[in-house]
Amino acid sequence: MELIRKLVRSPELARECEALAAAPADHIGRTAGAMAEWLRERLGPHDPRPGVPVLELGPAAEDAVRRAVASEPGRVPVYALARAGEILERLGESRRRLGAAEIAVVVDAPLRRHVHRLLAAQFPTAAVIARHELDPDIPRERVDLSDG
Repeated sequence: MELIRKLVRSPELARECEALAAAPADHIGRTAGAMAEWLRERLGPHDPRPGVPVLELGPAAEDAVRRAVASEPGRVPVYALARAGEILERLGESRRRLGAAEIAVVVDAPLRRHVHRLLAAQFPTAAVIARHELDPDIPRERVDLSDG
């Protein structure tokens, strides 16, 4: 709701909605979720709040999410992610070790919405930020899957 309130007051909202309407349907889809995600990426915050630790998903974790996305076209792919529990467990371990109430998770841009869905129940306040949108000077800790 906070993001919606921000977007409604945003002077950029009308311009971004026009761009959304003009975007090719096959590029973003026309479901309410896909359009909301597109707007969120364009207008949402790109850096975590001060004091929130940044955890970056490592290549093995991202590859696992990528494979799940590819295996479930048109569906919520996180349900096909065989190692979802391990990703959540490792993020939780890092959060506890850092003594943080909240976390921000950095991922490859095409995976952002899928990782956001994966985290929604266990980390409802977690920010999920596309790697290219994050200031490169912000320190981050890598979280990845174990070998095997």
